[in-house]
Amino acid sequence: MRGLPFLRFLHARPAPLWLRRLGWMLALWAGGVAALFLVASLIRAIMHAAGMR
Repeated sequence: MRGLPFLRFLHARPAPLWLRRLGWMLALWAGGVAALFLVASLIRAIMHAAGMR
């Protein structure tokens, strides 16, 4: 850890519970948006390959 001074914040006191919950909610929301985007892209690619435009 001597060579990575920017990791010092990992040893600070933990974040408050509301901030951790907010972080998890944002991560889950972003994951859901990414999953929907991937599914929509896949459906669009299949439709394009099938000639449905």
